[in-house]
Amino acid sequence: MPCRVAPTESYEVMPPAAFEIKTGWAYPVMVRGRRAILLVHGVDKELQAYRVFAVEVELGREVVVTAVTPFYIMEPRAPYELYGDRPLTVFPCGAHLIDDKLVISYGAADFMIGFGATDFAEFMSMLDKGRLY
Repeated sequence: MPCRVAPTESYEVMPPAAFEIKTGWAYPVMVRGRRAILLVHGVDKELQAYRVFAVEVELGREVVVTAVTPFYIMEPRAPYELYGDRPLTVFPCGAHLIDDKLVISYGAADFMIGFGATDFAEFMSMLDKGRLY
C-alpha cells in the first residue's frame, strides 16, 4: 500500500515575487536547531525559466523567512540547461557541504544531471546581503 501523507495544516510561507509565476522549495543546505537554509526555485513570468535562490528560515509554530538572496544564485546558461525536455531549467535536487564548498546537484532541462560548486562563505555572504530585519 502506498504511503500518503496528508498535511494537517498548510500555509503560504513566501509568495512569489511580482516577476515570478511560482516558487517552490527545492533542497535544504543545512538545518541547525530552528534555523534552516534552503534552496528555492523561482519561475519568471517572461521566459518561464527555472532559476534558484536561497532563503533562511526560522522554524517554530510558523515558518518565518529571515533572509533571501537578493538575486538568483543559479540560472540556465549552458546549452544542456537551455535545451532539453524542460528548456531553461536548473532545478536543485541536493546540496552537500564538502570542505569549504557547497556542492549542488541539479536537474538540467530534464535532460541531464549537473553538479555546481561554490565557496560556502561566499554563498553565506550573498544570503546575508538579503537579511530581513
